Amino acid sequence: MQESHGQQRQIGRETPDPSHAATAEEYVAALRALKDWSKLTYRQLSARAEAAGEVLPHSTLAGSLSRTTLPRRDVVKALVRACGCDEEAMAAWMSAYDRAAAAQVAGHPAETGPPDRQGPAAGAGGRAGEAAAPDAGVGGRRPGRFRPVALRPRLWAVVGTSLSAVLVAGVLVALTVMEDGTGRPSAAPPDRPPVGDVRIRAAHTGMCVTEGRERNGRTDRPLAVQRDCGAVKGLPPRVALEALGSGVYQIVWVHPEHGPGCLQVDDGGLQDGLLVAPHDCDTTAPHQRFLLEPVDGPGPRRFQVRPTHSGKCLGFVDPMTEEGAEWVQTTCTGTADQEFFVESA
Repeated sequence: MQESHGQQRQIGRETPDPSHAATAEEYVAALRALKDWSKLTYRQLSARAEAAGEVLPHSTLAGSLSRTTLPRRDVVKALVRACGCDEEAMAAWMSAYDRAAAAQVAGHPAETGPPDRQGPAAGAGGRAGEAAAPDAGVGGRRPGRFRPVALRPRLWAVVGTSLSAVLVAGVLVALTVMEDGTGRPSAAPPDRPPVGDVRIRAAHTGMCVTEGRERNGRTDRPLAVQRDCGAVKGLPPRVALEALGSGVYQIVWVHPEHGPGCLQVDDGGLQDGLLVAPHDCDTTAPHQRFLLEPVDGPGPRRFQVRPTHSGKCLGFVDPMTEEGAEWVQTTCTGTADQEFFVESA
């Protein structure tokens, strides 16, 4: 029987129970069972989520439930709430999510247990109205946990569970202990950028790529924009470049209170104009991986920053010389607004 929007459902004998899910595939199957149990369509669930202040495009939900890999954490939380589950049920779903995520990283099924073995975990957000990116590739490191600001409640959150704390600590160690063991960025060959703490400057303005917001005020989430380097010196986030091999890197933002997050092209889309924003670090996400290709020419070494999932370039939204211009995916043109200095910080 379909309940009113204000009513909440708890995990019980008739409600899908995620505690048995030992793998990502089993967890997604449980989510599909929850969606079927709700008797709601994708569009109805999306409308419920929107009414509750969540962002859950129906296309994102449909895509997430059609795969066998874990959806984004914010998608799961929005779906569970839209289905009418209360906070106790939410804790069970997120505990199961953490177990499945740990198993996915380790490459073997997780030990299943009762829903109250772990508490709820924070999530990550995406742009409204766009489909989620298919998961692809393999990763050799544990993903960090990061929750960006978007519409609501999209606030950067300190990770609360012990599992997430371990994952964040792993990312921070990777950022601070470099190849020479000193904590300083190791020397890079001439055709490669330095790794570790860096400063990324746009060649056409000399401004630094750092945190900002959309100039049109459409959302209030953190985005990558260009700002005057002097004005942002010493301000968070700290920017670090982490090498994944074969000229591929992740661009990591580290906030002193909220931990690390990796820049990615919104929802892994292929079209021009998609914004770049921080999300949970995940080496399996191709839209979080960037080729930094050296640009021939005199003067300091410049690089094009190219998302591996699309092969395009990162540039800026017009007016592209303005402070606060947003970093976006765009077709490569070879112009200076798509070239960057990457310097040790």
